[in-house]
This record gives sequence, C-alpha cells and structure tokens, in this order.
Amino acid sequence: MTSAQTRIVPPPNTYTPAQDVEMGRQAAAQAKENAAADARRQRHLFCRRSGRRLVAAIPEDLRHPEFQYTFEVVNVKEIMRSRCLAGRCSSTAA
Repeated sequence: MTSAQTRIVPPPNTYTPAQDVEMGRQAAAQAKENAAADARRQRHLFCRRSGRRLVAAIPEDLRHPEFQYTFEVVNVKEIMRSRCLAGRCSSTAA
C-alpha cells in the first residue's frame, strides 16, 4: 500500500522579510504583555480571595464594623512578607 505525500503550498506573502520580522516582534510583545496582565489578574484575585477568607475567620467577638479591610498586591522589593496593620493587609511576591 502506498500513500501520496500531501503537498503544502504556502499562500503568497506580500510582506518583506523586514516587515515579517517587525510584525513578529510586535506580536510577541503583545503576547508577553497579555500573559503578564493575566498573571497580575490572577495574583490580585488570589489576594482578594485570601483576604476574604482571613476576614471571615475573625471571631465574632473581635469584629468591629469600623474596620474596613482591603487586600492589595504590591510590588516593593523591600517588603518581603505579608503585613496586616489596623485592618489593612498587603502581600508581595518574593
């Protein structure tokens, strides 16, 4: 039994090699930015979910309606761990 090789014919390319390279660089930069934005969204979602769980775990007798908790991701090298101060918690990626 013999089978024929499928012949692939590329469509005509109207771009110069330099244009192809530039478009490839732009597409790669956009993909990288999209991936970074998605990673940031995931970190923020994780932070907020974790914060809600922390607040929910506060014993009823220690809850105060005056405390408004916020949870934010910060990117500061000098901060190496999570901190919670007077109703405000922040966490950084190491």
